[in-house]
Amino acid sequence: MRNKLYVVSWLLLICSLAFNIYCFIEKGDIDKEFASIDHDFKAEIGRIASGISQNDINLAIEHASKADALRKYTSFNDANMANYPAVMVTLLNNLRSTGSLINNKEEIVNLLTELSHQPSHKKNADELLKLMNEN
Repeated sequence: MRNKLYVVSWLLLICSLAFNIYCFIEKGDIDKEFASIDHDFKAEIGRIASGISQNDINLAIEHASKADALRKYTSFNDANMANYPAVMVTLLNNLRSTGSLINNKEEIVNLLTELSHQPSHKKNADELLKLMNEN
């Protein structure tokens, strides 16, 4: 009877260890996926700045749309983060439909560049939306 208990205990220990190793490996894969999404999100924010600096509103809208689609899957998606990618899509579409030029282009590009490095910086996001609303 003791031998059976000893064998069952070892089997449970081995199964538990194998399950923990599996969970550790899966968590690493998920972390890599989040890092990839975060990187793509930051790149899209930087590409919005590129589109604006080149006076290509369509390109800026395309990248703002991609950033907005990625936003809810990033690790930056928290209560403090403004929904600036979605607002940027709307504001850029309004500029395109009216045929207006972007005022304060250099400041907007600088803010977008800063946000591409630190996307959850609320002060920069608020300043960006304020400048975009002035157009």
